[in-house]
Amino acid sequence: MNKLFESINRALEFPLGSKARILLAAAVFGLVAALLLPLWSFWMTAPGESGALRLDIYSTGLAAGNRGADLPRINGLGRGLGLAELASARFSEFQWMPFVIGALALVVLRAAILGKMSHLLDTAVLFFYFCLFAIWTFGHRLYAYGHDVISVTGAGVSPFMPPMAGGRTIGGIEIQASPSFGAYALVAAGLFLAAAVALSWRDEEREHAADSRVCD
Repeated sequence: MNKLFESINRALEFPLGSKARILLAAAVFGLVAALLLPLWSFWMTAPGESGALRLDIYSTGLAAGNRGADLPRINGLGRGLGLAELASARFSEFQWMPFVIGALALVVLRAAILGKMSHLLDTAVLFFYFCLFAIWTFGHRLYAYGHDVISVTGAGVSPFMPPMAGGRTIGGIEIQASPSFGAYALVAAGLFLAAAVALSWRDEEREHAADSRVCD
């Protein structure tokens, strides 16, 4: 058991190499991009509309297409389905998410500067926990929004869940959804983090094996 703890402590104290630090720097840029770019996008088409109405979700709030002019039309379609009005102020996530992403970027940068396996693993755990929590929160919000129907409308629309990805037709309105550039930036940041962990773990095992051969 003591050997196990010694092995774990040795791995946690292992210094990161230059390649791992570069990967962490790239992850920081991915997190900054996620702050600035839309995370998710929706397009809605309906009879009477000349084109698709667009709604982008940023970490800081909602942004509609045509310089915001699409939002009143989207809310008009929502009222026809018995849905509550969409507004950034209705979602508390926009108040804390930018700070969490910014804090994660600082934590990743700290791991790159201090450069120990323990800092890298702490950072990776926090990052992936945040991503899983954000996805769960997003899905829950979509479910709650579609099921908080004010009344079953004359169009025969019952409570529903808008699509997280792909398309769905609800009450004659076609809805398309897909992750956007900010989400892809977060995925890239996660891949950089995972690669840094794998690379550092491999380097630690190689160094330990080399030390063992020297001792033998």
